[in-house]
Amino acid sequence: MHNFLTNTQSFIFGPSTANQRIESFWRLLRLLKETGYFEGDTIDKNIIQFVFMSILQAVTVWNTHCIRPSKHQNVPSGRPCVLYTMPLLYGTQDYAINVDPDTIIVCKDECWLNQNKSSDPELQELFQILMEENNLEIMRSREVALNTYKSLRRLALQALYV
Repeated sequence: MHNFLTNTQSFIFGPSTANQRIESFWRLLRLLKETGYFEGDTIDKNIIQFVFMSILQAVTVWNTHCIRPSKHQNVPSGRPCVLYTMPLLYGTQDYAINVDPDTIIVCKDECWLNQNKSSDPELQELFQILMEENNLEIMRSREVALNTYKSLRRLALQALYV
């Protein structure tokens, strides 16, 4: 999406080995796929978002983590939110790119913007009902979230397809 907004290739794909929280989530997702608990359909994606988004808190964690100084000239150090809002403080230029408002509207239509809600309000309501009816815990840790995901997925599939 970033490439679509800027019409440039402006980031590098690959693992973020210093960001253990995100890498841990990707390992968990691979494990769920390997064990048959995630097929990538709409139901699975919505349950993943419903259960894990509050644990990930990716935007907050990423934007406030400290990037260590590097020997590479083109890799800035500092906190991403400060680097973005005050680039001159770090002796770099402002790389902000103006984006056409219509392009932003297209992107918003394609995104799941509510971090703690699934993209489908009806599924979110179903998940909340199933959690209450089955005394499933609010997700506070990875282990609890994993168990909640598996239980909620089983219950949701039963409710939707039986």
